[in-house]
This record gives sequence, structure tokens and C-alpha cells, in this order.
Amino acid sequence: DLFAYIGVGPVVNGEQSAKISLEFVRNQAAADPTLASQAENLDMESYLRDRRQWLNRFGVGMFHGPHSKDEDQFLRGIMVDSPDYSILDIAAYLPGIWKSSSRLKGFFFQMNLFDQAPSLDTPVLLIAGRHDYYNPVTVLESYSKSLKAPRKELLILEDCAHAPHFEAPEQFAGILKDLKGSI
Repeated sequence: DLFAYIGVGPVVNGEQSAKISLEFVRNQAAADPTLASQAENLDMESYLRDRRQWLNRFGVGMFHGPHSKDEDQFLRGIMVDSPDYSILDIAAYLPGIWKSSSRLKGFFFQMNLFDQAPSLDTPVLLIAGRHDYYNPVTVLESYSKSLKAPRKELLILEDCAHAPHFEAPEQFAGILKDLKGSI
């Protein structure tokens, strides 16, 4: 039995998210003379191959704030400062994430929670960063409205992208503490 489902920047509809994300990148790049020609003929396949780099250029990838340009270094720094990670954990973490992501990429377009999970029998909390273009807020908002659940909430952290738990750890921890106290 699930006590609650908590999704942080979850994939709701992979195809829809990728289309919105690609359109955002094309529009942003068109306004930048140094990028306009690169994005002019950007198709979905080439975009997905380099999506991380495109999103990070505009501060809407993993992070929105100052770490949008140095995400690997920032994540390693968090781990180095934590007593919970060994040197081996730190060395394996980022290569593991990128390898896992590349293997899961094929399933991304199969994900459609509108069809696959239109209702859940457990409370649902969706947490998203306003600037997440891996899984855009507009898709989460639509899903949250359509989802049938005994209790549901969508919380949007305004100054974050895909990883609000890293960008706003105190706010994120407070959300989870509040949730625990309210159920």
C-alpha cells in the first residue's frame, strides 16, 4: 500500500513535454543571433540528443539559478560536503545518472499518465520548478487538474527548474515536513 505519491518534476507525458521544451528552445534561440542558426532546423531527434546542453543554455534544465551552467560541479560539491557519501559514491553518481538517463530515454515517449494513471487511490503531491523544461509545468498543471485522487496538490517552486530539492532544499524539506504533519 502507498501512503502517498510524491512526484518531483515527474514525467507526465513525455512526448508533450518534449514538444513544449523544443518549442521553448527554438523561441529562445531565435532571439539570440549566436544561436539562431543552430536552432533554426533543430528537429526532435537532434534536440533530444543535446537537450541537456540546450536547456542549460537558457537556465531551464536541471537548475534555473546560478548553477544552471555548472550542474555537475554543483552536484559533486553537495556530495563532498555531505557525510552520507563516500568517495566511491561521488565518483559513481553522475556517470550513473547520465547512463541511467540514456537507457530510460526510450521509455520517455511511452509515458502518458493522462492515459496510464488517470486516477490514483492515494494522496498525490506533485512538486515542480517553474522553470523546468524537462517536464514543463503546463503539463503538470493539466495532469493535476484531470487527476482523480482522494487528495492532490501541485506545488510550484518559482525560482527552480528540474531539481527543486537541490535548488531550494530548505523550502523543499519544509514542504515534506508540512505534508507529513497534515496526513
